[in-house]
Amino acid sequence: MKKFLRNILMFMLVLSIMPTFTSCDKVENDGPFGISPFTLFVRFESPNGTNILDSLNIIGDVNKDERILNIDNGEIDVKCYRVSDNKLLETISELWIRANESWNSKDNPDYHYEKLGTMLRTSFVDADIWNEGKGSTKHDESYVVNMKSHKIFGNDKTHTIKWYIHIYGRGYYEAYKCEVDGKQVSLDNDPLYQSQNNNHGIYAINTVQILGN
Repeated sequence: MKKFLRNILMFMLVLSIMPTFTSCDKVENDGPFGISPFTLFVRFESPNGTNILDSLNIIGDVNKDERILNIDNGEIDVKCYRVSDNKLLETISELWIRANESWNSKDNPDYHYEKLGTMLRTSFVDADIWNEGKGSTKHDESYVVNMKSHKIFGNDKTHTIKWYIHIYGRGYYEAYKCEVDGKQVSLDNDPLYQSQNNNHGIYAINTVQILGN
């Protein structure tokens, strides 16, 4: 009997933690939902198309196989705001990351991730989307990522990435539009955005082109 009760309790524990790992973008049920962060890979590009982070050797050559490095204080300032109320969102991670051949997929054989080089990976979360109340109402929302770096940009100008989403209900949303420095960018050829099989969250590669001081 004790063993039976212990097994029942373990089963209930597993059930209680399963929603934490549930994929949350545009699912077709009423929850509960785990909280999934928005993740962007940002490539900084010079006017002639070269990767600025690679030119700066920002990850370094200590280990050629190492493709992830924590960002040092002062290298770049990244903040994400919810536009409707200017709320600063929690940042989950900020890393330099170097794309390589291991990213390539048989589903998209013509796209070679290693050509992207080094990028900023930043993840942030809007917990309200998964909360009852505001997250349960149907409405539109947008988010803006502000980036400042004298080291990368050569000045103190703020560069922006802005994403627009439709929220259909609690944990049920779709990202449908993106602007970089105020200009709309096409999402048709973004392999990460398109890999979501029409359940489009904010999971994408954005390129910020530096046009000069």
